[in-house]
Amino acid sequence: MALYRSTDVQELLRDKFVVFIGDSNSRGMYKDLLSLMDSDSFISPNRLRTRGELSFLNDTLCHGGSLVKMHNGVAFREEREFYNATFMMRYFYITRAYNNYVSDVLDRLLQHAFTPDVVFVNSGVWDLTRYGRGETVFKEYLANLHRLFQHLNRLPEETLVIWNTTLPVSDNIKGGFLLPEIQQLSLMLRYDVLEANYVTMQIADSYGCDILDLSHSLRSMMHMRRDDGIHWNNVAHRHMTNLMLRHISMAWSTRIPIRPISIDVIAAAAAMRINQPATRHPAARSVSLIDLTVEDEPAARPVAVTQQSTRPVIVADEPARSVTVNDKPSTFKDEPARSVTVKDKPFTFKFDPPRSVTVKDKPSTFKDEPARSVTVKDKPFTFKCDPPRSVTVTDKPEQGPVAIEAEGKETQRDRSVAMVNRTGTSEAARSRGASDSQSSCKQQQQKTKKMMKQELKEQQQQQQQQQQQQQQQQKMKKMTKQQRKELQKQQEKKKLKKQQRKEQQQQQ
Repeated sequence: MALYRSTDVQELLRDKFVVFIGDSNSRGMYKDLLSLMDSDSFISPNRLRTRGELSFLNDTLCHGGSLVKMHNGVAFREEREFYNATFMMRYFYITRAYNNYVSDVLDRLLQHAFTPDVVFVNSGVWDLTRYGRGETVFKEYLANLHRLFQHLNRLPEETLVIWNTTLPVSDNIKGGFLLPEIQQLSLMLRYDVLEANYVTMQIADSYGCDILDLSHSLRSMMHMRRDDGIHWNNVAHRHMTNLMLRHISMAWSTRIPIRPISIDVIAAAAAMRINQPATRHPAARSVSLIDLTVEDEPAARPVAVTQQSTRPVIVADEPARSVTVNDKPSTFKDEPARSVTVKDKPFTFKFDPPRSVTVKDKPSTFKDEPARSVTVKDKPFTFKCDPPRSVTVTDKPEQGPVAIEAEGKETQRDRSVAMVNRTGTSEAARSRGASDSQSSCKQQQQKTKKMMKQELKEQQQQQQQQQQQQQQQQKMKKMTKQQRKELQKQQEKKKLKKQQRKEQQQQQ
């Protein structure tokens, strides 16, 4: 794993000029890179969240921020600059991919005494929310991206321009750019961000710009996103900084520092995941049988291990279990710690309640709640837990985990199971199961989309009613006494007319 230290960053960026252009997440990337150059320690969460301060680690606030009145509008500006004898870095806060302010920033970079060596650019969340909604807004966003990349192409060929994809957002966003008046947009914003990232990467590639897909890299680190649903903690920002530096090293063909992660780091990461709430997405870890290193990987279920397997054993953040590895049993014990023996080298993990499994053509039981039983020998088996589901196990071993799709009334959960059998099976049975699972997934997706559309319509209607009531109240306040009396008389006349009509209809 590429792990940069302060000395590595100072060596890589010596006599370089780096520029960040983007929103608050880009500001966090600027601050974390500056913090890593200063020392190997993480940036404090409070300093990472602060915006518009006069100085951060000896940098200067050049424009906007606390120099003027702070607000959450589209006209908010913040320009920061850091420089010393061997390094220069600047940051520009933007709320739209391209406008007069962005054009002025790029012109200043072109006229600067030192041409920038690296430019990190991103804009997306503000463009999709604060300038309207619908297809017209998305088309304007794409047109602004074309203008942005055309202007960036005026920079010298030696400048490395990197487009950062927009980071994934939650479906429950609090504060920030999303004002209370447009809070209902948070339900669909995460899907809009995915679509925008797909299109913007194609546009950036067409103009010859580099792409750093941070959204894809952070898909297994959702537990490190802050409670506001937009920003990320200091550990996630250090991971992004390492990805940025690794991309620069590969572009410049320089040395990439690769260091194994120590056991202390493994224990700290495990403790961090235990403290996270259960509603977060679990992130699995990969334990290499050869190097004994641990890396962050997507969430997965345990994979069966053969005698001569060199693949990593996937251990998810789920209850513990005992697995037979290379004909040597290794046990995972419950709290406060558990130990594993892999190739006669002991090391410890510190997490989670126990369960036991024996994998090699033998029945295996899961001793956790809710209880369930499994029998593996060419027969279908069922999981007796909530929600209920049934699975048919094929005879032929798979290369990866087998997807198990559980359908319930209100919940859906994905589970992967890999089991090794010696006999083979027909390809027809496997294709039927895959087609059934795909059709069920499509039906569920259509249902969820309909529900989301209904919720959006209801919320929009409620907001329209509230706005009408507020407008009427404001009109009443502005009126004089005579105007109010006239309105009251008109309303009384209308009531009398209605009553007379009712009486006439009754008489008839």
